[in-house]
Amino acid sequence: YRNPGSPAPPPPAGPGAAAATEHQTAQPVIVPAKVQPSPTTPWWATLDANLNLAVQTLIWNDVPLRGAAVRGSLIDGRLVIEDLHVDDLAGGALAARGAVVPHRNGWAQAGLEGMTVSLSSPTPSRTARALGIGGLEGWPEGTPLALEVSASGPLASPREPLTLSLSGRAVDGEARLQGQLKQALSLPQLDGSLTVQAPDAVRLVRLLDPGYRPAEALGPVSGRAELSASLGGVSVSGLSLSVGSDRIEGEGEAVLGLTRPSVKATLRVGSLNLDRYRPLKQSA
Repeated sequence: YRNPGSPAPPPPAGPGAAAATEHQTAQPVIVPAKVQPSPTTPWWATLDANLNLAVQTLIWNDVPLRGAAVRGSLIDGRLVIEDLHVDDLAGGALAARGAVVPHRNGWAQAGLEGMTVSLSSPTPSRTARALGIGGLEGWPEGTPLALEVSASGPLASPREPLTLSLSGRAVDGEARLQGQLKQALSLPQLDGSLTVQAPDAVRLVRLLDPGYRPAEALGPVSGRAELSASLGGVSVSGLSLSVGSDRIEGEGEAVLGLTRPSVKATLRVGSLNLDRYRPLKQSA
């Protein structure tokens, strides 16, 4: 007997019903496990971040930095600087871009990729004094200076060198050093070439001696030399220097040590008029 208000009982299970139930069984979902960093992985290699910072005025070592900004990223331990600049750094302007790639053992063995840093100033002596850099105290006022350094490669590897380019521009002239630097952070050794070009030799000398007044105009300067330098000394080969119509070629070396330094040089002169370089005599 069945109550008319009760639901009808399910049909009896048969072979077909069992097959349908088996066909509709949900398949298991496989969720891949998240790879956990190794216990020895440094923290900076596990951090991914974007950096975008701008500061109107920042004071560092009592030096105001105005219009400072940096934009970059840190991904898998690779620090990329897309743009870093300071509009006013004690009268100068600073800009940088490139990447810093740490070695698996840490930042002490980091490498650089396309790193370029430039610094220009219309008043180099003021900028250098504010940054605590010596050597430009006598730089002539009103003579701008622009410096740029580009580097790629490891900083501390004894086998792989750091490719380096350093240039300086002033008084419409340029000096450029290009080469390879080994063990930059420990026992630096540089092998490269140095070139100098300037349209006026007198203006170039006045950067170091503002009172220099030769007897006559000296003309343009053009020079080139191959350099090899380390903490133990400097050697120069393939020297070729011209000042106006004067020509000098040669090679030399300077050995530095705990005892008296040793300097050796061999020069070949085609034509050289020393009277041109003597200071102009002042009449009474």
